[in-house]
Amino acid sequence: MLAVLAAGAGACNALTGVSAFEVGEPTDPDVPDAAPGPQRDAETPRTDGRAPPPDATTVPTDAGDGGAPEGGPGFKRVFVTSTTFQGSLGGLAGADSLCTGLAAQASLGGAWVAWLSSKSVGAGSNARDRVTGTGPWRLVDGTPAVQRANLQGALPLQAAIRMNELGAMVPANTPVWTATRINGLADDNDCTAWSSAQFAVAGSVGAAGSTNSGWTSDDKGSCSDVAALYCFEQ
Repeated sequence: MLAVLAAGAGACNALTGVSAFEVGEPTDPDVPDAAPGPQRDAETPRTDGRAPPPDATTVPTDAGDGGAPEGGPGFKRVFVTSTTFQGSLGGLAGADSLCTGLAAQASLGGAWVAWLSSKSVGAGSNARDRVTGTGPWRLVDGTPAVQRANLQGALPLQAAIRMNELGAMVPANTPVWTATRINGLADDNDCTAWSSAQFAVAGSVGAAGSTNSGWTSDDKGSCSDVAALYCFEQ
């Protein structure tokens, strides 16, 4: 009887090709591997109705150099200068040139103007008139910071303008030459139209770490002292 059962089990295993302890895929050396399917060149259209995979050569890439995002139709950029200056800036035009030069050195590109007023110059010398466009302005790392309404007294800023053109944060108490009230209009302290570095002449400053009115109108100091500039992209 036992012999009959053993013979039956052997016949069954012979039919299935699997022993009692075998797991996984069959490894019968007599069974040939499946032949590889036909290869399709990447340029050959598909015939199975499915869309072809995306071509790696058409994937858009960032053409930038890994630095700060460029301003565009949606926004502009703003920074506080990494360099500080006495009040003899060469007038409003000289201050604008300082902003443009630092932006160029940092590979930011764009056209720049200093947030600076000069009451003694007269018409067109208010900071809010000199900074054109509707914004908004972002720090050079893309952080939203200034809306157009902020330049006419609306509070607060979205972020303090503490980041310089290189993307580094300056100390929160860094003074910034402005001679500009919170409404964007000139005050009386402009270092003689930004031409004087004399101790006895005063210039108004903002504070780089502030988001309230102090960002543009915080204090005044001697024009022989040094302060930074706010630079707005046009």
